[in-house]
Amino acid sequence: MNEEQAIELVGQRFVERWAIESINVAFSLENEAAPDAETFAALSVQHTYSSQASLGARPRMERRGWIYVKLWGPCNKGRQGTSRLADAARRVFERQSLGAGEPLIVFAGLTREIGVDGRWYRSSVQFPFTYYEQT
Repeated sequence: MNEEQAIELVGQRFVERWAIESINVAFSLENEAAPDAETFAALSVQHTYSSQASLGARPRMERRGWIYVKLWGPCNKGRQGTSRLADAARRVFERQSLGAGEPLIVFAGLTREIGVDGRWYRSSVQFPFTYYEQT
């Protein structure tokens, strides 16, 4: 698996499961405009670390990173709305193995409360992931 394939797998999983788990809350993927909605989510993937995991003619590289599900909900309605969406994000990604062979492994998510931002209350759920790339 390479970086492009990893990002594609994460995006596919989100597109396939988000509408089901969030009960049709609008979303955007990286490099897309935010939806025109009162409540929505945005998916982002960031690679953060690489190390050589083996030697030889075709060494394996361990790649690590974070999946971010950023959440927006209306102000003055409490944290309950974004907390419900954080739970939905966990059902989408937590403890998942994405891909065949040597998969991309997603670990437990961490919710970060961002707070009020303009007309929205914001939070995000971050999921660490790892996979191996044969070079």
